[in-house]
Amino acid sequence: MALSSKLSTLPLLVGVAGTMLWALRMATPGVSKRAVAQTITMLSVAAAVVFCLPGGRTGFLHALSLQREHAQLGHMTFALGQLSQHGWWWYYPVAWALKTPLPSLGWTLAGAFVLVAEATRQPRLLLPHVLSMAGFTLLTLFAAVAIGLRNMLPIVPILCVGAGLAVSRVWNSSPRWRWLPLILFLWLAVGTWRIHPCELSFMNEAAGGTRAAANLLSDSNVDWGTDLGRVAPIINQQPLRRLYLVYFGSARPSEYGLPRYQWMPAYNFAPRLSLDGPDPQGREWIAISATALTGVYPPGPDAYAWLKDRQPTARAGASILLFDITGDSDAHGRLGFAALQAHFVEPAVAALERAIQLSPKDHNVVTALVAAYRSHGDNTAAEHLCATSPELVPAWLCLPPSEAKR
Repeated sequence: MALSSKLSTLPLLVGVAGTMLWALRMATPGVSKRAVAQTITMLSVAAAVVFCLPGGRTGFLHALSLQREHAQLGHMTFALGQLSQHGWWWYYPVAWALKTPLPSLGWTLAGAFVLVAEATRQPRLLLPHVLSMAGFTLLTLFAAVAIGLRNMLPIVPILCVGAGLAVSRVWNSSPRWRWLPLILFLWLAVGTWRIHPCELSFMNEAAGGTRAAANLLSDSNVDWGTDLGRVAPIINQQPLRRLYLVYFGSARPSEYGLPRYQWMPAYNFAPRLSLDGPDPQGREWIAISATALTGVYPPGPDAYAWLKDRQPTARAGASILLFDITGDSDAHGRLGFAALQAHFVEPAVAALERAIQLSPKDHNVVTALVAAYRSHGDNTAAEHLCATSPELVPAWLCLPPSEAKR
C-alpha cells in the first residue's frame, strides 16, 4: 500500500530481502522455510500492487525516471546562507540537527546505537529496519536534491523504536535515573505547546529558535505559505493603502482575508492581482515569505536581499515577515526594480509610479519607469514622463519607438 503512493518505501523492501538472505546464510535460529515463504509472498504482493496501479509497470517506471531526471538536474537549495543547485552531503544531517527538538534528538541518537546492538539479538525483528534505515540514510546523504527534511521521514518510526529501547534501558537501569526521561518528555511537551501552530517552521533552541529559521533553511523546512491567514489581522489594524504580497505557496489569498493586494514576483500560484487597499491615506506594507526572502526560487537571490538589512515591523506566524514601507520611496523603487528585472512589467509599473510620487527627481526610478512603460507598450505614458522630466531620462530612451530601434 505504501508503494502505491511513495517511492521512499523501496529501501524497506530492500531491507526485508537483505535480511532474509543474511539470515539464511548465517543459519539464524528460527528462520524456516515458512518464514522465507512469507517474505517472498510479501515482496510478491508489493510487486503486484505496483503493477496494478493506474499505468501499471509503465507508470511506476516513469515515476522512477522522473526522480532520476530530477536528481540529474538538481534543485536550488538554501542552507546556512548558501545557495546550491545540487545540495551538499551535510545538508540533511544539519537540517535534522536544527529542526529536531533537542529531547527527541538525544533519544533518537542514543536509540540508533541501541537498535544496532539489539538487531544482533533479535535479527528477524529489527534487522530489516536497521538495514533499511542505513540504506535510506546513505541514499539521502548523497542525493542531488536537498529540499525538505520531510524526505527523511521514513526513518523516523524506526528511530522512535530505538528511542523507546533507549528510554527502557535508562528506566530499568536504576530508579535514581528515572527522572531523566520524565524531564525530557516534559521539555518536549512544553516545547510543542509553545510552538503551536507554527510547527512547520520549528527550529530548536540550539539553532536559535524558530525566529532564526529564515536565516538557516528554506522551502518546506520553514514555509509552505502556512501563515498566510495571519497577515490580514495585522495589516488591517490600520487603514490600508497597498499591500505588496511576495508569497510562497499555492493558496488563494482572498480565502484568507486578502482580497486586494499588489502581486509581486515569487514562486506561487496566487492570482496576479493589482488592487490597492480602500484608503489612499493608509499604510503601505510588504508581506514576504521567508522562502522568497532567501532567493532560492525566482526571481533570484538579489531581488529582495535588501530587505534582510531591515528590521521587520511585524511577523505573521513564523514564516511571513511584514515591513511597513509607508512613504518609503527607496523601498517602492527597489520593488519595482525587482519586478522589472524578472520581466513582470505590471507590478513594476505600480511600484515605480508610487516611488516617483514620493521622490519625483530620482533619476534611476524615472529611467526604470520609462523603460517599463516602453516594455508594456504604453508609449503615451513614456513620452509624457520624458516631457516632464527630460533631464532625468537618457535621450535615447525618450526617442519614438521607430527611431529607438534604428
